[in-house]
Amino acid sequence: MKRTKKFQTTRKFTRNAALAFTIFASPAIMHGADAEDQAEAESHLWCPCGCNQGLGDCNHIGCPSAPPMRGEVTQYLDEGLDVDAVLDRFEDKYGPEILTAPSTEGWFDLSVWIMPFVGLTAGMAGLGIYARRIRRRGVAVDATAGGAEAAPAPSRYDKRIEAELEDFTPED
Repeated sequence: MKRTKKFQTTRKFTRNAALAFTIFASPAIMHGADAEDQAEAESHLWCPCGCNQGLGDCNHIGCPSAPPMRGEVTQYLDEGLDVDAVLDRFEDKYGPEILTAPSTEGWFDLSVWIMPFVGLTAGMAGLGIYARRIRRRGVAVDATAGGAEAAPAPSRYDKRIEAELEDFTPED
């Protein structure tokens, strides 16, 4: 079977297009890895301008802190540092409060992670104990009344109030 010229032209075009795409997409793909590292590093840092957002999410118009710090992150990544090393440099320069999550290296830093769960567990246990005590004290139920609450025993004041209400005659 003889190949037509149209088929050969289409095949060449496809091959050349795939080659061109590969050549031109390679730098973009490599830059995409740097962009991922940049985004990851910025997501672990607070913006110190007071907007309470991560460095990568700061949308404060005219922010004096975010653009220079993003440039620092880019510079450190261009030097060949990994994300952890970049975060270490920022922690050394700005202190541990620049990190969005505390480290787990020392006992105090580890306790910052553990104490909320300990507090929640203790609170739930205390609430359970309190509910059990309230339930034990509960209102006595009269079995003959079909589960209705039993009336409390009258006190000496209740008898006196009843006697005064019987003697009371409202004036028109």
